[in-house]
Amino acid sequence: MAKIRQYKVSDKADLQNICVETTLFPKTEKVRRWLPIAFNDYYTEKQSEFVFVCANELDKAVGYVLCAPDEKKFRQSMIDEYLPKIRKISSLAYALLKREFSAEDKLYEKYPAHLHIDILPDYQRMGLGGKLIDALIEKLKDKKIIGVKLFCSANNKKGLSFYRKYGFTELGKQGGSVIFGYNLGEND
Repeated sequence: MAKIRQYKVSDKADLQNICVETTLFPKTEKVRRWLPIAFNDYYTEKQSEFVFVCANELDKAVGYVLCAPDEKKFRQSMIDEYLPKIRKISSLAYALLKREFSAEDKLYEKYPAHLHIDILPDYQRMGLGGKLIDALIEKLKDKKIIGVKLFCSANNKKGLSFYRKYGFTELGKQGGSVIFGYNLGEND
């Protein structure tokens, strides 16, 4: 039976692999190299206390939830430290991500944090996603973060259903994604 636990440095390669294996991008060699830099490394290197892992009976990571509790800090770090690494691998990925990270975050005041969640297919539909989100929400409340957002592909029917069922609110659409938010209340 899988369990939810805090991230350990020894999980990093497994989390990078999960990131690649669950992506909707074509799994080319370039994507396998830049994708974990864009959607994994910042969190494990800079915000590991906001990373929770779903581990199997061998304690190997099979899913995760990653969170940046401060979107502005995240974006600046991505531009300064991580995008230069991506640029060396893929100029197209660099250009798209730079535009995204440079854009104004109009949801920041109510939803200063954002999350990514990925679970390997063999471990999906077992209630583990909810348990991962539960662990993160508890941490965010403890740190007095008032809201968290995420982007979900409009084509990801299972994901859309999961976020709605969990209690996320649809905040709008951007490109081919639906933006969801979860209000954690005005913490004192």
